[in-house]
This record gives sequence, structure tokens and C-alpha cells, in this order.
Amino acid sequence: MSSLPRSSLKSLTKQSDTARPAYLIAGLGGHVLKFRPLARGIADAWHLTGVQYPVFAAGSAHCTSIENLCAEMSKPLENHEGPIVFLGYSIGGTIAYQMATDLRQQGKDVAVVMIDTTVSVLRPKRGPMALALQKIFLTWPRRLLGIKARKSTLGRLPDEPVLRNFVDETIAAMDGYHPPKSAVPVVLIRADSHRKWRRWINGPFWPSPTHGWARVAPVAGVVRCPGNHLTIVEPQNLEALITAVHTALGIAYESLAGGRKNAA
Repeated sequence: MSSLPRSSLKSLTKQSDTARPAYLIAGLGGHVLKFRPLARGIADAWHLTGVQYPVFAAGSAHCTSIENLCAEMSKPLENHEGPIVFLGYSIGGTIAYQMATDLRQQGKDVAVVMIDTTVSVLRPKRGPMALALQKIFLTWPRRLLGIKARKSTLGRLPDEPVLRNFVDETIAAMDGYHPPKSAVPVVLIRADSHRKWRRWINGPFWPSPTHGWARVAPVAGVVRCPGNHLTIVEPQNLEALITAVHTALGIAYESLAGGRKNAA
């Protein structure tokens, strides 16, 4: 593997001769160092390197489009030799997918593992039954109890003006983004909410086992992990996430190996 700019890529564990490489994209506004405990948990089999957002790596502090952002983040990997597997959390999974499609067009062998990544344009719309059940079991009880609905699934956002502006611009760019169709294999790690009644509503009446990603890419597998969109990456679910990531990365690499065998 060629040397890579330290400013944009950050190794999260020591390199091992037996560990295969994978590249992490954090959630929007998050730093890759948050995932060091995860990296340590899979270090025997996988060497995780964080691909930092440009705003963290002396790059552009603005996001004019998702495509331009991903083009800048992909540059350090253009000379990479061998398969590339990305691991992206939340919006980081969408960023990883666009980077993967760009690198695939350059002849790279690329796959993506997404940790609870959704894009609104890909998800099936809620049907009348799902909307009715949501009102009965979620919306109306919240109103009666005076509980406000969470407006964002991004979690705690940064207060620093430059970083906050970058996040806002990226969110705005994401509103107009539609993932392109590609042959990039995708593996999904889905947050398996502990609220069984909500899974019941979203299952039969709002089916989306692949979050809609099967509409644009081959989905090689779906792995469940405890937690919701935010808690899936928190310490209480670390051991389960380590297992899920290890499994999903294995599926991703196997999908690339299978593609090479079929092409031979």
C-alpha cells in the first residue's frame, strides 16, 4: 500500500501483518478518533484507518455539493493498491458510497459497509397503515405527555463556528443528493431498536429491509445490531457493534472476491 497523507488519513490502531485494511468515515461533524475503541476491538482481523472530513484535515471548510466533497476526500486513496472497503456511520455511509462509486470508475475494487445509513430519496414512503399506527402509538402519546420529537438524528452537533457551518452546508447539500446507481457491493448494519412495537409497525407496514439501497446498488448483506441510530455507536453497544462490523466487513470482502472470480 502506498504512503498516504497524514493530514487526511488517521490510523486508528497499529498496523498488523495479518489485518486487512478498511477505511472509516465518521458521522457528519464527528471525528474518527471516536471510533478508536471499535478499531481496537477488530484489530486482530482489520486495520481501521479514518478518512477525515476536509474541515478536520486542513482542507476545504465548505461543502458545495456531496460530489465535490467526496472527490476531495477520495484523493488520498487514488493510488491505493488492492481492494478498498469503506465503513461509514450515518451520513458517513452515504459519503463512503459516493467515494466508492468515484473510485470504482477509476478501476478500483471497492465495497461499502454502512452503519445505519439512510437517504430519504431511497426509502419507501410510509403507507396509510404505517402513518395511522405512528399517530396512535407515537405522535398522540407524545403530545399527551408533552414530549417533543427529536428533530435531528445527527446527535450532538459541534459549536465551533467553522465546523458548524460545514455541517450545515453538508446537510443542505444532502437534501439535493441522489445516490447514483453502481455495482459497488453494499453491506448494511441496521440499528435494531429495542422498541419491539416500533419494529412491528415499521416491518409489515413500512418494509425497507435495505433502507432502499437495493434500488441503486447490490446489497450483499444486512446485519442487525442492538441500539437505535444514536446508541448503536455508544459504549453500551460496543461489543455488539464490534461483532457486527467484523461480520459485515467479512461479507464486503467476500463480495469483492466473488466478483473477481466471476470476472475471471
